[in-house]
Amino acid sequence: MDKPEIYQFTKTARVLELPNQYLPEEMKGRSIFDAQENGDEIKEIKFFGHSLGEADYSYFQSLFDQVDLYGSKTKLTFCYTTMHGPNYDAIIELMNRYGETVIPEAHGRNLLHKLLLEERLKIATLSPLVVA
Repeated sequence: MDKPEIYQFTKTARVLELPNQYLPEEMKGRSIFDAQENGDEIKEIKFFGHSLGEADYSYFQSLFDQVDLYGSKTKLTFCYTTMHGPNYDAIIELMNRYGETVIPEAHGRNLLHKLLLEERLKIATLSPLVVA
């Protein structure tokens, strides 16, 4: 956010620029957090086609804060294709970096292990769609 030359490529910038008029009518005025507002828990967040890079870290931090990643039962699934395999280092970096914001500090240090032990972090390979 503090580097204007990079900001234009962030998720935040793309969401700001997304014209509401292109959304289907049933999506207008909706939020990815509607389930929580209705008293439900967000069960899973799936990632696909994302670099998990530094430029979008604040986006992920906001998502994880909103669902109380440490204290909830929300699962994270990182999806990849056979052509573009998983970036384990980026996933570990994302979890460790987010862990630095978790209070108490000890909880943040064990976030990745907690998610793995509770089977709340998964890496899934998507099969290519075969069109006949």
